[in-house]
Amino acid sequence: MTLSRISASALPKATQQPARTTASLASGPTQQSLRFASEGPTTKKSDKPEKPTPPSGVWAWIIGLKNRIVQAFRILLGFDPLPSSPAKPPKTAKKASKPVDKTDSNPASPPVISKEKPPVVSEPPAVIQNPEFLPKARTMLAAFYTKQGKAKEAADVLAGVGCWGARSVYRHLFREVYESFRYGDYKGEHRHNPDIHTITQASKPGLIKATDKNDWHFREPENQAGWKPAQDRMSLNVFGSKDLIDALDNVFGSGKIKGYYKTPNHGDWSYRNDPITIYLHEPISPEIIKTIVGIASPYVRSDKPVLTGTPVAPGISAEKIPSLLEMKAYLALAYSLDKTLGDAVREEFTDRVDDKGNRIFKNSSGGMIAVQQVLTELSKDASSK
Repeated sequence: MTLSRISASALPKATQQPARTTASLASGPTQQSLRFASEGPTTKKSDKPEKPTPPSGVWAWIIGLKNRIVQAFRILLGFDPLPSSPAKPPKTAKKASKPVDKTDSNPASPPVISKEKPPVVSEPPAVIQNPEFLPKARTMLAAFYTKQGKAKEAADVLAGVGCWGARSVYRHLFREVYESFRYGDYKGEHRHNPDIHTITQASKPGLIKATDKNDWHFREPENQAGWKPAQDRMSLNVFGSKDLIDALDNVFGSGKIKGYYKTPNHGDWSYRNDPITIYLHEPISPEIIKTIVGIASPYVRSDKPVLTGTPVAPGISAEKIPSLLEMKAYLALAYSLDKTLGDAVREEFTDRVDDKGNRIFKNSSGGMIAVQQVLTELSKDASSK
């Protein structure tokens, strides 16, 4: 840090006074002189005036009574205020060092992220290690692999060999649970446009800007300056169609609905239950739902209840994007159950750590649901014993 030279004229007047300046304080019938400590004594000890002898006995009582009577009359006539005890200096409240909650509006992938320091989690004094959780998690993960025909992976997970340590088991379990409700099989959908990836990666000057990020094509309006926080989202179980993309581009690019949407940039159109996800910059309303349902309904490929959130029409759902408060609550819950499980949840919620050590959290609805389901299942199994 560099210090700038300050001219004397820029200082307040009180600062410009010489060191030997004296100030006066009126106290009672006499006036006393106050000096800075640096001045030292002003007179020699032998030159000090003798202090007057205070009255004593009856005279002191009479003088005191007179003063009290005079003070009472002055108060009664309104010249003096009522005496009160000296006010205590106000306590200076300590400023809580609360991390700044900055929100970036790029949800999911790239997600709506909150830039702040790692959340403070109140952990018990003793580190909790729940011996029941890891075997249950291994059994759950092995069941997923067995169903997928991955016999070796299932055996390794159960045996705990190779890279299948506790944290790895929890992280892979979150992923498998996530894919269980996010993925389906729509390869037989004959109405799907095989060129949909080329269509969705193209921008429309003056209307829509397309960005390829993290396996998604983000399509945002050009008339919007930067990302903004999104609070509500909608999921569409639809097949790929140029007409559908054109209709969505028009409604978002024109600003009729404030928001944007994303589509897969590869083969996930045939596997995801929600190949189109909409992020709203305004609270969801019946008018917004009616508009989106009117656009998307002709392209719905399945009316099965496979989407997360609240169904608003066949193949279309709406839900809130998880808040940072909810993420902290699940993180605290995980740590209260088992420390290694808590570490795995922290990693699951973290997108990255910046160069200042701040964790960048991803507010992924699917990630939150996966963590919630795993914690519920493990807690239920442990409490039933």
